[in-house]
Amino acid sequence: MIAWDRVRELRAEMDEADFAEVVDLFLDEMDTAIMGLNDTGAPPSPEDLHAIKGCAANLGFLSLAQMCLRAERQSGGPASGQVVPGDIVACYVGSRAEFLEGLSRREAC
Repeated sequence: MIAWDRVRELRAEMDEADFAEVVDLFLDEMDTAIMGLNDTGAPPSPEDLHAIKGCAANLGFLSLAQMCLRAERQSGGPASGQVVPGDIVACYVGSRAEFLEGLSRREAC
């Protein structure tokens, strides 16, 4: 679910305080976007999918970024009904948990 190479690359680009700030910023943005999907239950807009995909890719949430890319390509077309907000929410919840757990393990080493 997580592209740890991307996380290491991001972490190498800045000091620990900046990295923590970037992580907090992106997680806050994704939390807000995901809550919006969860609240409406309607198919997500291409703009929402694009925003979530961008944040996910930046933090290395590979599965979520790929899911949003596929959904973004389907949105507005005949397959747009196949985009299930609950699947995106579930992928985010799992990715977020794996990410935070992985960060904790790596920081403890």
